[in-house]
This record gives sequence, C-alpha cells and structure tokens, in this order.
Amino acid sequence: MRAGEADHTVDAVRCRVHPPAGRRPQRREQERGSTALEVAVLAPVVMLLVFAIVSGGMWLHGRSIALAAANQAVVAARGEGADSGTGQQAARSFLDRAGDGVLSGVTVSVDRDPGTVTATITASTISLLPGVPGLRVQQTAQGPVEQVTDS
Repeated sequence: MRAGEADHTVDAVRCRVHPPAGRRPQRREQERGSTALEVAVLAPVVMLLVFAIVSGGMWLHGRSIALAAANQAVVAARGEGADSGTGQQAARSFLDRAGDGVLSGVTVSVDRDPGTVTATITASTISLLPGVPGLRVQQTAQGPVEQVTDS
C-alpha cells in the first residue's frame, strides 16, 4: 500500500466522524427534512406540466382528425351531382371511425356554392380533468366543385 492511498482512506474516515458535543450543528443537520418539503412543492408542478403536455397532444391530435374529416367532406361534396348533405355524411362517417373518443360536441358544416365547397368541423377535445372543459378545435377545408366540360 502506498502512502498516498493510506492518507486518502484516513481522510475518508475522518469525514464521517460526528462533530463533538457543544459545537454548532452543520448545515446538513439544519436542512433535515428539506427533501420532503421540496417533493411536496414540486410534485404538483410536475403533475401540472404532464397534464399540460398530454392535453396539448390531445388538442393537436383532435385538430388533425377534424382537418381530415373536413377534407373528406370536401372530397365527397365536390363531385358532380353531390350536395352539402353528401359532404356532411362523409365527414360524420369519418369521425365515427377515427374521432370516436377523441372529439366531443362535434358540429359539421358544409357549404356548396356553384364554384367552391367549404367544410368546417368544430368540436372539443376530451378533458383529462373532471369538470374542466376540453380545448376547442375548429378546422376548415375548401376545394373547387368538379365541373364536367364537353370536349
């Protein structure tokens, strides 16, 4: 064993010795219980952050589903001989398959004029907290009406 190793071991042992009686308590002894207090303060903050991230993800997912439903409505309503009811039916069918359990309070609006079809889906995402309403989602898609021309 080398002399440096022995000194190092002795120093490690000396660090563990308690201070003699009558000395002022060291900083570690004064902070006793501070870890529990830190956890009690930080745990709600961390939980709130997790809820916010999950709610944001649900909102983005809900927006994606609403936009896809609006696109389905435009595709269905822009064909020759189709009307706005065809687009609404296509959007509802898509939402029944893809949006079940993600969106609530869904309204589908399809307007078809001679040149353009516009579909708007409005809904709320589901809420993670009881009594707190979900986030509002509104997506709109637009496209030209198909017209058959004689060649």
